[in-house]
Amino acid sequence: MVRSRLFVTIAISAVMSIAGLGHRMTASQISTGAGTPTPSAAPPPAKPLPPTTPATVHGRVVAADTGKALHRARVHLQGMGNSNDGLELDVLTDRDGQYRFQAIPAGRYALQSSKAGFLDTSSDQQPGLRYSTISVAAGEARRVDFALPRGAVISGRITDDAGEPLASVQVTALRFNYSSNGVRLFPGNAMPFSGRTDDRGEFRLPGLSPGTYLIVADYQTNAPGESFAMTYYPGTLRFNEARRFRVGVSEQVTASFTMLTARQVRVTGQARSSTGESFQDYRVTLRTETMIGSRVAQLNQRTGAFEFEGVPPGSYTLDVSSNAARMYNARPPEFASVPLDVGDQDVSGLLITTGSGVAMSGRVIFEGNSPRSAVPERSQQPRVYATIVGTNFGMRSLSMYPNNGVIAEDGSFTIRGGLGKVLFRIMTPLWELKSVTLDGVDITDVPYDTTHGGTDRLEIVVTDQRQVVKGRVVDALGRPPNRFVVIAFPSDQKEGAVLGRFVTQSGSANPDGTFELGRLPPGSYFAAALASLRDDAPYDTDFHQSIKERATPFHLSPGESVKLELSLIE
Repeated sequence: MVRSRLFVTIAISAVMSIAGLGHRMTASQISTGAGTPTPSAAPPPAKPLPPTTPATVHGRVVAADTGKALHRARVHLQGMGNSNDGLELDVLTDRDGQYRFQAIPAGRYALQSSKAGFLDTSSDQQPGLRYSTISVAAGEARRVDFALPRGAVISGRITDDAGEPLASVQVTALRFNYSSNGVRLFPGNAMPFSGRTDDRGEFRLPGLSPGTYLIVADYQTNAPGESFAMTYYPGTLRFNEARRFRVGVSEQVTASFTMLTARQVRVTGQARSSTGESFQDYRVTLRTETMIGSRVAQLNQRTGAFEFEGVPPGSYTLDVSSNAARMYNARPPEFASVPLDVGDQDVSGLLITTGSGVAMSGRVIFEGNSPRSAVPERSQQPRVYATIVGTNFGMRSLSMYPNNGVIAEDGSFTIRGGLGKVLFRIMTPLWELKSVTLDGVDITDVPYDTTHGGTDRLEIVVTDQRQVVKGRVVDALGRPPNRFVVIAFPSDQKEGAVLGRFVTQSGSANPDGTFELGRLPPGSYFAAALASLRDDAPYDTDFHQSIKERATPFHLSPGESVKLELSLIE
């Protein structure tokens, strides 16, 4: 029997070898001794799966620089359509970097992966990409792999004026964020964005996103007398003298400097209300421009007295505010926000009077025939609102006043509780802001400083004319790209104006490359289509300058529709 099995094996091998000589023979060319075979019928087409058939998304997460699997990396899946709206799932990778989302409905999803020390990365491997989605068909097993780049690192050494290392100093990386209401400072977006120096005076802040930073070192003490003061890199007590520097993806930067010493002083004073009421559940905050080194104390409920010990020299803002956060149906709580310069001598005898803010009123002029409101609900009535510009933490949220800014039948409105710099905007679905003037001066996009007092001379003009910008994006081969972001920004900016209204973007890439931008006021613009866009880029004027030569100029007249053909900027 053994010999028989061996013969059969050899015979089959020989036939296979002969069939492999010369050219490969098809099944119909091999003679079976039964005559010429008839061609087999084509297989029937596969039936499409029901749209409710669950799908799977899976893949692997590795480090971009080494290719090593990342264990316990987080992968986040979020539904982006009607069928999966509200669906959000998170999984952690296993030791091989593998992840899997089981039994999810078909549809569009945003997919992102993250891990401490690495940059969050979207499904098309673009760190910081604002828009990135995948489409998953019914029954599909979709594979998406991630290669996470390491975040930037800022490290250094903190010493005293004798060159000796300082331990236990808090060092923080503050990132400049470009928003619709101006530039703001935020702690770096990675953990840890701050840390303490070790016994050698050394610090290391990993996992930072690309951006512009400044570094501040702080060593707080409540003891009076000379001590180390909050110091900005490269060695200054003043925020406006701090050196800014930019870091790129995975870049490593060194920022070593010496902490300065200064006499720590006492700051004491008293707060009083405009009505003589006691301060129940109130606090006073002595804050810096960056919020690093800020201090909080409770006000004496009966006398309004407050005291801070161990305050280093510098520029501060002293805020008095209520701890309570509630709708202001009755009389709103009072507050105050006062600038304060601290030197090397104690500050005493401060007297601060709180108030409920200023009132700003005027009238709205409607140019057009559209109804003022498309819905009868009071919450949807047209209203004027004031949006805060900058980082004035003494500003109360004006939306907490129920009737603030509601436009009466005669077009009049009043906003109460303002403090700080604000822009005036209108909230209604059918009307567009045209202009805001004060005593005939255009302040539409220039912040109004309420510290100079209230006003009853605002005039706001709105129109039902809208400008429309549509178009199509193609790549270098003239084909619509898989993903893109279109951004429009002004070709010229008025000095002191805020960019908010003049920048818009579209990140929903249609299969045919078409797009439609959001609302833009009349004016001259540039439009650019990019494969990706970092989070703070839309309002960064340096970024605008860097792509202006490759962008497409266009102009919008009142009520005009413009169609653009954009080439993808690689």
